[in-house]
Amino acid sequence: MSDIEVDYADMKKTAHGFRDVATDLSDARLSGLPSGTGTYGYAYLAGAVEQVVEAFNQRHDAIVKGTSGVGTTIDACRLAYQAADAFAETNLGRLLGNLLGTGPR
Repeated sequence: MSDIEVDYADMKKTAHGFRDVATDLSDARLSGLPSGTGTYGYAYLAGAVEQVVEAFNQRHDAIVKGTSGVGTTIDACRLAYQAADAFAETNLGRLLGNLLGTGPR
């Protein structure tokens, strides 16, 4: 088993970075564009534009959700690591106190 090395500040910064990007991207949708068969000269072109808009927006939503989810997951891991560290520190201190007859019990 390998050692786990964690930098809480870096994890927090990374999580915020992912969520900030998700926030920035959330408004980057294709909406309010002219549509209809006569809009672009050809009905085929109008249909193609509508398909691209729909596909973009569907993928956009997944990217925003996924990017935000990565940030949330990193934060959840950071908090779990911090809780485990605090638990280990408390219990190891007690164990040492019991073994050496000093410190908290």
